[in-house]
Amino acid sequence: MDKNILQKRLMESFNSKGVRFSNYQDIPQFVTEKLENIDTTEHYEKSQLNLDHARYEFLENSLECNSLSVTEIGANLGYFLLRLAKEQKCVVTGYEPISEYAQAASLMSQFTDIDDYCTFHSKGVLFDDIGSLPTCDLIIELNVLHHAGNIFDKEKVASFSSWEAYAINRLAAMRDKASHLFIQTGNSQENIQLFPSEEAVSHFANILSQAGWKVKSVGTIQNLNNLTYTLGSLNDPQSYTTYKCHRNLDTGLVDYKVNSEVVGSHQTGLANRPVWLCE
Repeated sequence: MDKNILQKRLMESFNSKGVRFSNYQDIPQFVTEKLENIDTTEHYEKSQLNLDHARYEFLENSLECNSLSVTEIGANLGYFLLRLAKEQKCVVTGYEPISEYAQAASLMSQFTDIDDYCTFHSKGVLFDDIGSLPTCDLIIELNVLHHAGNIFDKEKVASFSSWEAYAINRLAAMRDKASHLFIQTGNSQENIQLFPSEEAVSHFANILSQAGWKVKSVGTIQNLNNLTYTLGSLNDPQSYTTYKCHRNLDTGLVDYKVNSEVVGSHQTGLANRPVWLCE
């Protein structure tokens, strides 16, 4: 497809309105550098904390990524897969239920000439779909799991009698499909707390263990000002940081507390969610 047509279609995708979870990811820098004549008044702007680059760095620092086969569940705009394909020559496959996002990711891969490495599907991955996924070196699933029972797999979560039992079984099914897992999850859905935010490391580590995964690396944000992940050890609680998070109705921001003291505030609680590399 002609590059001018691709660029026009990309900008139309970036500026589409009214999609839930909209503007969640960054556009990779190598894509924006290639775009020309952008009207900045209409240009895509992310509505989430700037953690995509930090998470990508954590992944690269935790795993040799060159030429891996990678599957991402909930790929959104494809930030991680596009970078892995461009920078690491990985063969990547993304599953994204929001069709506009999957289309935008596919357009970006074509626009930057990495589409030979990339495949994006306009569909999600339910529990019963995991068995049909191709085996790969790495599965990525970022901030998908806590939506189970609310956004997807409602009947399946009910059949397991709890979100936690569902999570263990879903992660165990992934264990049969990949040698490594890069994952992040929230601790609540709507007004339901799945586990305490201050137990984001200890509680989810137990879930991963029960699912058969061994934690290779865990990263948490210890400085809420610079938003980078610090490598921690499950054997040393002093090496990782979690917070008690609560939405402040007066400010509209999420307050991050340690020992009942507010140590920072952000638009979302994403900075309290650890990132995990498992094998």
